[in-house]
Amino acid sequence: MPKKHIEQTIKSVIEQKCSEIEYIVVDGASTDKTLNIIRKYESKITKWISEPDKGIADAMNKGIRYYDENDREGSKSHIRDSVSVFW
Repeated sequence: MPKKHIEQTIKSVIEQKCSEIEYIVVDGASTDKTLNIIRKYESKITKWISEPDKGIADAMNKGIRYYDENDREGSKSHIRDSVSVFW
């Protein structure tokens, strides 16, 4: 994804009016300027990970695993509700 799209996507999420967003960014060990853009907004990002992955599904699973392991509300329904938006 071109770096301008990464920044547009990050801005789109952080400009949301909802205050209860946990924003997890999973990057597949980019070698372009993507990490610079992520670092620029890291104070608005709950967690970001940059490491090799096996594609988009692997990256999404990493984000879900992080959320699952750090579920502050103690309710697995948050993941189910979040995933249902996509499926």
